[in-house]
Amino acid sequence: MSKKLNKHINSFDFFRASIVSILLVLPIYWGFSTDNYPAGMAIVVGVMFAYFSNIEGTNRNRIIGMFYSLSMGLFVLTGFFFSVNFPDYIRIPTLALLIFASSMLSVFGFRGSMIGFAGLFAVVMGFMLHKYSLPALEILKLVSLGGIVCILVSALSQFIFQKRHIQLLLAECMELTANYLKMSDDIKWNATTNTPDLQYRLLKTQSAINENHELLRSMLMSEKSTLISSSENRKLYLLFIEMIDLYEMAIAWNPDFEAFEEELGKFTNLLLPYQKTSELVSEHLMKLSEALRSNASFSLDSSLDEALSEAEKSIKVYVDAVKLPRAREGALMMRNLLDHEQRELEKLKLIDNIYNNLLQESQLVPRRNSQFITTQNYSWNTIKINLNTESVIFRHSIRLTTAFLLSFLIGHALNPDYANWIIVTTMVILRPNYGLTKSRAKSRMAGTILGMIFTLALVYLFNNTIVYGTTAAISLLVGFSYINKNYKIASAGITISILLLYVLNENDSIEIILNRGLYTFIGVLISLFAMYFIWPVWEKENIKDAIKKALIANLNYLKAVNNLYRTKQEADTAYRLIRKDAFIKNGNLNGAFQRLQEEPKSKKNQVSNIYAAVLLNHSFLSGIAAYSAYIQSHKTTNTSESFETIMDYICVNLQNAIAILKGKSAAKNPDKCFEAFEVLDKKYAELNLKRNLEIESGILTMSTEMRSKLQEAKVIIEQLKWLKNLSENVLGAVEVLG
Repeated sequence: MSKKLNKHINSFDFFRASIVSILLVLPIYWGFSTDNYPAGMAIVVGVMFAYFSNIEGTNRNRIIGMFYSLSMGLFVLTGFFFSVNFPDYIRIPTLALLIFASSMLSVFGFRGSMIGFAGLFAVVMGFMLHKYSLPALEILKLVSLGGIVCILVSALSQFIFQKRHIQLLLAECMELTANYLKMSDDIKWNATTNTPDLQYRLLKTQSAINENHELLRSMLMSEKSTLISSSENRKLYLLFIEMIDLYEMAIAWNPDFEAFEEELGKFTNLLLPYQKTSELVSEHLMKLSEALRSNASFSLDSSLDEALSEAEKSIKVYVDAVKLPRAREGALMMRNLLDHEQRELEKLKLIDNIYNNLLQESQLVPRRNSQFITTQNYSWNTIKINLNTESVIFRHSIRLTTAFLLSFLIGHALNPDYANWIIVTTMVILRPNYGLTKSRAKSRMAGTILGMIFTLALVYLFNNTIVYGTTAAISLLVGFSYINKNYKIASAGITISILLLYVLNENDSIEIILNRGLYTFIGVLISLFAMYFIWPVWEKENIKDAIKKALIANLNYLKAVNNLYRTKQEADTAYRLIRKDAFIKNGNLNGAFQRLQEEPKSKKNQVSNIYAAVLLNHSFLSGIAAYSAYIQSHKTTNTSESFETIMDYICVNLQNAIAILKGKSAAKNPDKCFEAFEVLDKKYAELNLKRNLEIESGILTMSTEMRSKLQEAKVIIEQLKWLKNLSENVLGAVEVLG
């Protein structure tokens, strides 16, 4: 528990929450102590407008986003004040239009949605600020002041904290990769732990890794970034580059242990050193993440080399026990496994050397490439192309606007003083997809109830404004620090702080606390009603498109690896961009499936078939990564005609699957692989025979060239068989989906 708490306190979320909490508490305290509570609250609203867009990204993007967020809030708040002087038949449609316009900004991604949320929040705060006696122009000036102060303080603090922020993101990257390796090991090494739940968690982890990589790319690879200016920051950049390569190795880790059991028989216990080595790699990577997070020293211990040495010895033990040539197949399989473990360990040692500054300064000169950064198109055309009934964001905007109107009418019918509680609950909970809306609704309601109980107990036990104020400030910090990690805790913290402000400012504290629960519950019901009945978007409508995009990315990745195999060139930027796209598209598919899982059963058609397609896509990505890892780390021969025949068949299978998902007919793809595999198997048999003759002639030690040829033939044939079977299964799964 203390370890988790310490990790949270050292996180960027806690740092950002500390800054905004101070900026919120100070004007509130000033307002109370000088009888200028309305002015203090106006400043608070300005701070919130700017804060919403203070999200992950470069310092430049963050500050620009905060400026636009403040501007959006001021624009909508001005529109609100302008509309109050008109009759309801003009005022309400004006507010609805402002809600719709703000919501449509979500087409510009997460930062755009946060800028839009400032507009939504401005409508809610407009109801509160309008009750104060301050003139509208005075309120707008104070709101501007609060927002500008927030931007300036955040800019300074983020600049100071930027390097630390990247450290924490890298530590998270290492932790996620270590977890991915551990879960992958549990799936591969232990049949009892290979459960659908573990596979599902593996896919979720893959999505989280992709999101983490995107953030690090934006902060470390931007040409406009000034971060890569010192050896320390160059070290962080290199750590990230090596972590991407290690992640590819993790995805490539997919040995067929059924084949091992069949080949090794009673000698399968000789694989234990390999399992131990794999476990140690993930353990050391986890320790390194902790060291990076706490700025502690770190070094690899001798257990890794010892485990790898034991793994290598197990090959000799097997050969001595079974004897050549019968032991050759098993020995080659174990050698391939050993090669993978060696590559992972070499990569981990390189990461260790970078972390401990053991490389020469000349080796710490990374070349940034902004091509790896996923950019957002902020043009007006992006909004125009989304102004149609097929757009998820357009539907969400209509839904949110309708929910606002329902909240406004119901709130004013019940009690106009608390109508904004219903509206803000609806704004916060309602999301473009059902799963997230349902999850936030449950967390919001649970957090509100917990906050109510705590506040009631505090009011019952104490009658002290200092206790109330201190608790409100601490609760605010807790709430904001957990808003991205645990929405239930965040809701509880923010509820406590808001209720205590009402307790400090008004007399009927018990009634206010109970009303908070009632109106939050009404807002939750309106949100769920709107999500389910008002132009809903179900994931089943979009999941096929996600499968198609993942297949296209996998096909491009496979073609890029084939090109490396044919040309014997080193991986260049073009290859890495294609690899990145494959990882991202498969991560997006995993995310789409996770959202599908959270939807009502009645809306989840063919979920088992979709799950099969998702797993097959992931397996195919793993197969390509394994194929890529081998050819880049071994000297290989020229590709043969038989190889090309089989690879063409695999590629056409993927192309046909893509065509079916596009609503087109599949092309003819005659299976000539049987004859091609016969040719490859014959060549492999000839190499085996040649080696047997060498043994008979007294050449007991295998040459490096012979071992390389045998290993390549074995690995490539196995990879081709695996990819061929997967491509056929992918095509079959897509045909079932239609």
